Amino acid sequence: MESPYPPTVPPPSPSISEILPGLLMSGYISQPQVAPTHEKHHITSVLSLVGRNQHSWHQKGFRNTVPPGQHLWIQCCDGAGQDLLKSMEECCDFIDRFIPKPTTTTKRNTLENHSAVSTEGSVLVHSGRGQSRSATIIIAYLMRKHRKSFKEVFEEVKGKRPGINPNPAFVLQLEVWEKTGYRVWRDSFMAVPKSQYREYLDRRKLYLKENELSDQDDFQVMEL
Repeated sequence: MESPYPPTVPPPSPSISEILPGLLMSGYISQPQVAPTHEKHHITSVLSLVGRNQHSWHQKGFRNTVPPGQHLWIQCCDGAGQDLLKSMEECCDFIDRFIPKPTTTTKRNTLENHSAVSTEGSVLVHSGRGQSRSATIIIAYLMRKHRKSFKEVFEEVKGKRPGINPNPAFVLQLEVWEKTGYRVWRDSFMAVPKSQYREYLDRRKLYLKENELSDQDDFQVMEL
């Protein structure tokens, strides 16, 4: 695919925010910027929270830096009816699997205490604008990792990326995430929701019906 930018005009650099060493957040990265952005930030794993399969994912610039099995796509939209809770545990596990492990730590659990890390590659969590869906999942991850409240982690992440703005439906889901102890399912098969999640699902079902919206649970989760 030909770049829309003339040879003398480089495409704009994507806005990448480092939330922790080795954990990055961004919005959409245009195809011409994928390879240089991945190389600059040592990105080797990607968590995508977007509605469509992106052409750039299948190009050399992406595949040369992100090996098979290190790209997780959660097909989702930034809407009031979108349920991210059902995928939060899988997203957190994915980040945990590939984020560089700190070589030194301190006793306090704050974002500033991860200063020394290994030389492994970074994990990029991205959505359309890097404001709502990606922020929601990174906040969920840090809530679980540090056993902290939504309000605490929201302020910490906002300090790293001031433009974050999870939509109200996602804020509600993060509050449910906190109430369930960062696990919404009662069973390992993810078939039986905890009571707080069940209440959310009932409210969501009513919302979809009242607004004549289709259920978005057919959205895919794919390792690419």
